[in-house]
Order: sequence, then C-alpha cells, then structure tokens
Amino acid sequence: MVKRHEVIVTVHIVLHFLALIAEIIVLIMYFVAPYLFHRHLQELMMGLILDYVAEDSQDLASDVMENFMRGLHCCGYHNGTDFDYSVHFDRRRSLNGTIIYLRYPIPCCKHNDRQQRAPGCPQSFNVDNSNIHQGCWPVFDSIFHKYVAIIGCGWIGVVILQILLLIAAVFYVRTKLRRTWPFGLKLGQSTFEEESDNEELADEDFVE
Repeated sequence: MVKRHEVIVTVHIVLHFLALIAEIIVLIMYFVAPYLFHRHLQELMMGLILDYVAEDSQDLASDVMENFMRGLHCCGYHNGTDFDYSVHFDRRRSLNGTIIYLRYPIPCCKHNDRQQRAPGCPQSFNVDNSNIHQGCWPVFDSIFHKYVAIIGCGWIGVVILQILLLIAAVFYVRTKLRRTWPFGLKLGQSTFEEESDNEELADEDFVE
C-alpha cells in the first residue's frame, strides 16, 4: 500500500507543477509584453494616490505612498497637484497645537537623514523645502527600467531551480513507489489487483 506521506508528496508535486506552469506563462509575458506590467504599475500608483488619506493613517494606500515619497524624494504621480483629486485626503492637520490645512501631503516635504522636515514645511510648500515638482512615477520608472533585466534574470534562475527540485521530487516518489509496492506492481494498479496477486502467491505456496 502507498503510504500517506507519499500521497501527500505526490499531491504537492502536482500542485507545484501547475503553479510552475502559471509562473512560466507570467515570465514569458514579462519579456514578450513588458508594457502590460508597466501599465499595471502606472494604474496601481494612480490608484494609491487617489486613495491617499494621511501620513499617520493605517490604510495601505497611505502607507505605500508615504514610503514611496520619502524614499524616492518625490510627490504625487506627475507632481504634487495630483493630490487635488484625492477625495479621501485629510488636509486638516494639527502641528504644534496649530490647525493648518495642507496643500500637499506632509511626506512631500524634503527630509534630512534623520527624517526631519525642511524648515517651513508643511506650512508652506516651495522648491527649496519640498518635492512637489518631482513626480514619483518618473523616478520609479527610471529605476524599473534600470533593474528590469536583472529582475528577469533572477526570476529565470528561480524558475530553473524550481524545475530541478520538481524533477528530483518526481524521481524520489517514483523510487519510493517501486520499493513500497510489492512484486514490482506498477503505478496505476488497483488495490484489488494487488490483493489478487497476493492471494495467488499464497495459493502457490500452499500447493508447494
């Protein structure tokens, strides 16, 4: 009889094989039609800006855009005016006990290495103390094109490694099945047939 762990391994191999096929298809599209990924990333960033709330909000859009704008030293998609269309943008903020209404998000302010805001920002935004004229998409796009080949090659390496592991797992299961199933029984033979073989062998031993 096939042991339970061997059945689990076989099911895992089949599922891994199906996932690997899907991954290979995506990888082919990545190289054949990279503009699809490019356009998807554009739409994703636009959606994040439209859904932006505030730098201290716990929603995903705000967290992602805050990290983007701080890390890439940018503001908005094209520039800071993109936040004019952010319907959830919480412009009312309290700074040092004073209520102000933001023109742009606080992460659009320039920050030093200690993450301290430039003087005068966010009370007022200008070229010297903010990144309102530098959109995040042009910066991200240049980084994307710079590392797209490296990412693709790394992805190919991972797929090749997965294929090798899958082949090794298949050989392992086949070897275990040959050792476990009695009298050279091949994969696909039913349990009933196996029991019949055992009964025939038992009868032969009894006659002898």
